[in-house]
Amino acid sequence: MSRSWLDSLDADERSSAEERIAALRTLGCPDPEHWARHEHREGWPQQARYTLLRHLWSESIDAWRDSVLWIENLRTDTHAQGDAPAADAARAIERLIDAGADPDDVARLARFVAYETVFSVVHTLDEGYDPEHDESLPGWVLMERDPLGNVTNRPLRHLHEDLPGLIPPA
Repeated sequence: MSRSWLDSLDADERSSAEERIAALRTLGCPDPEHWARHEHREGWPQQARYTLLRHLWSESIDAWRDSVLWIENLRTDTHAQGDAPAADAARAIERLIDAGADPDDVARLARFVAYETVFSVVHTLDEGYDPEHDESLPGWVLMERDPLGNVTNRPLRHLHEDLPGLIPPA
């Protein structure tokens, strides 16, 4: 990426942008200059956005693929729970495994379902309201916090646009 946008900043702005780039690079951001440039131009809280999206990938999406232990836990833990919500899934997984399905394939399918669910949730957060109901209903917004927990009043927007492009390496 051209560094001309950095060169066009005054010393304080450039220092701040370089700190953002370094922080994003440390987090593993694939293109930290691009993200920092958007923060500078649009005021988006890019480090908070990237941190959230990275966390969603590792803890809410890839976790389903990266360990198949949840499959055995689901099969054994739900037998005692009878009609609990997970019992239906446990019976389905048991049928799949008994029919010869590879647990790794079940985990890959679970990862895909998790991705679709996370994408739907972040898209809903980005919309900020329920488009199927009267506009007089309240909406919502997701805000950045500083490291001390103070709300910065900078909303995290357009998360659904960046989630697909941040697929971590397998």
